[in-house]
Order: sequence, then structure tokens, then C-alpha cells
Amino acid sequence: MEGFIGRRGLIEPARLRQLYRRSDAQGWLRMSAHLGLLAGLGIAAAAGWSMAGWLALPVFFAYGVVLNFLYAAQHELSHDTVFRTRW
Repeated sequence: MEGFIGRRGLIEPARLRQLYRRSDAQGWLRMSAHLGLLAGLGIAAAAGWSMAGWLALPVFFAYGVVLNFLYAAQHELSHDTVFRTRW
């Protein structure tokens, strides 16, 4: 069990430092893309629902998946790992 939870050495330290690098520009870009995708899928779902209900189901599924991934963003924000500045 210990090997499953805390494996060390899977990622080289130099690569890990690259992944941990915070950036305001990257944070805003990813947040804007995520919110834009939510808005676009929400509009598509509303339009699809009024035309033919069953055609909107794949859009609602995609919307649910994107909405679920908001937790990952919130989790990283709670650890201050997204934006360089701490505002």
C-alpha cells in the first residue's frame, strides 16, 4: 500500500520543477478557456434542448464533464499552485 500512495522517482526533479512553475498568464488563459467552454456548452445545450431534446444529450454530457473538472481547478487554487501572484 505504501508504494501505491507515495511513489518517488516517477518524475525527474527537473521536470517536476517545470510542472510546478506558476504563471499568471497561463492561469488566466486556462481559466478563461474553461469558463468559455462552459458558456459555449451551456448555450449549445439550451439551443439543442429547444430544437430536439435527445440531440442535446451529448452536449449535456460534455457540459457535465467540463463542470466536473472545475473541482480540479478549485483544488489547485486552494494550494496556490496556479497563479504566480497571491492575490
